Amino acid sequence: MEPTGARCWSLVARAGLARSPSLARKLTGLIVFATASREQTRDWVKGLGAQHVIDYSQPFALQLKAAGFAGVDIVLALTGTQRNAAQILEVISPLGRLGLIEGVDLAAGL
Repeated sequence: MEPTGARCWSLVARAGLARSPSLARKLTGLIVFATASREQTRDWVKGLGAQHVIDYSQPFALQLKAAGFAGVDIVLALTGTQRNAAQILEVISPLGRLGLIEGVDLAAGL
C-alpha cells in the first residue's frame, strides 16, 4: 500500500487505544499526532510511533501551526470528545474524517 501522507490526530487516554493510530501509520503512511501532557506519556506515545505530540491542556491549533501544519485530515477522538469539540472542529480539514467511540453531541461543544 502506498503511503498517504494524510495527517491523523488521535485523542487517546488508554494504553490499548494508543496503539491503533501507530499501527495505522505503519500500514498506510499516515502522519500521526498523539495527545499527551506529561513528559512520560509524551515519550510513550512517541515510542509507539507518533511523530508529533499535542498537549491537550494547550490550544490545539496553535500547536499544530507551530509544528508546521494548518490542520489534520483525520481525528480519532477516543476520549474527551465533548470537552474538545470546538477545538476538534477548528483543526479538522474540510471534508476531514472524524472517528468516535463515545457518544457525544458535537454541536453542544460549539
